[in-house]
Amino acid sequence: MILLLLIGCFFSVAQPILDAPDFSYQKEAQIKAGAKAFAQSCFSCHSMNYMRTDALTLAAGIKSENAMAWPKDSWMGHPPPDLSLVTAYRGVDYVYSYLRGYYLDAEVEGGYENIVMPGTQMPNPFSLMQGDQVLLTQDIAHKRLFEVLDLKTKGTMTPQEFEDYVTSIVAYLVYASDPSEADRYAYAPWVLGFLAIFVLIMIRLDLVYWAEIHEQHDHEKN
Repeated sequence: MILLLLIGCFFSVAQPILDAPDFSYQKEAQIKAGAKAFAQSCFSCHSMNYMRTDALTLAAGIKSENAMAWPKDSWMGHPPPDLSLVTAYRGVDYVYSYLRGYYLDAEVEGGYENIVMPGTQMPNPFSLMQGDQVLLTQDIAHKRLFEVLDLKTKGTMTPQEFEDYVTSIVAYLVYASDPSEADRYAYAPWVLGFLAIFVLIMIRLDLVYWAEIHEQHDHEKN
């Protein structure tokens, strides 16, 4: 019975295909820009407590002591969460698509609905920058965002500028979820080089060992 309910819930919620961000090759610059964008558009509600000692985060003005402390009963019992690990538990594509998924809906309080998370309590933080999108069809299952959403009125940013802005925020959130990634990539060649040298040494030792065994065996025969 429980399995049937889970299957029913899965198929009852139509979901579009989540888009993937196109991160810049200049990763560090994009992360720094994303931290500043987060401070401008997100930090008034969301904290980044796990990044409270991160130099890049602090340089952007994101400090734990300045974060909003929401009571547990605020926002109808769903206060804005800390976003330090959001891309780790939600997924990068989910967060990226969610931030770009607001559209006009007069029946919703606040005037905006989100195609990725219907019924979200988070107001549209990008209405002035992006402009207003409209939903083209209710049949959103297995369709890309550009197939179901259309920009009706332009905002203060061009579509490309807004795309870069949101992508930078996601890049910063990805960095926040795993700040040691850059260090691991830097260490990787050294670790792989050490392992390669170690393997060569072990192969040489193995060859020498078995050569001595065969030599001793031949000597006993003679």
